[in-house]
Amino acid sequence: MYSKLNILESHLIGDLSKPYALPFLLEGTRHRDLKTISSDTLARLMQGEFAKELGPGGGYQIIDCRYPFEFDAGHIRGAWNIYSFDQIRKTFPSIIEENQEKAAQRLIYIFYCEFSAMRGSRIMRYLRNHDRSHHYRNYPKLNYPELYLLHKGYNSFHGTHVDLCEPNGYVSMLSPEHRETYRTARLLAWLNE
Repeated sequence: MYSKLNILESHLIGDLSKPYALPFLLEGTRHRDLKTISSDTLARLMQGEFAKELGPGGGYQIIDCRYPFEFDAGHIRGAWNIYSFDQIRKTFPSIIEENQEKAAQRLIYIFYCEFSAMRGSRIMRYLRNHDRSHHYRNYPKLNYPELYLLHKGYNSFHGTHVDLCEPNGYVSMLSPEHRETYRTARLLAWLNE
């Protein structure tokens, strides 16, 4: 049974400094340990509806964890294509020079893959664990405290918000015409872990 403290902490970002900026799903998600947002919430974020919650200087970055052939066919506008642990380590430094201006900014990250079943959640967890391991002496400090997973991934988002995708195509990971490219991308991602 959850205590009042556990319930309170579950609504605070990873460093326990403030509540989550975005409304997250409480039921019907595959990964109960990850804060998961709906496609509609992401679309509203992209359209500026959460500017007040992000505050001055705040922002967001979308992380597409699909393989490059999937990303190139279509992705959520502005997304970065990061699909390996090595890319996460290079893109998200463990040590960030801190100053008051940067500390005041609220930066959130939204991860997804085709269905947000494996790759997106795996990369998101890796970033959290990597970040946490570099701050184990200063718990609960984190460089990247506010992470979200997109519920049902690009498949769902593309189906409801194709206008926010660029290009607006969709190629499945297991698409027969990309079978060999898929095998190569999967091997390279595994080798870079």
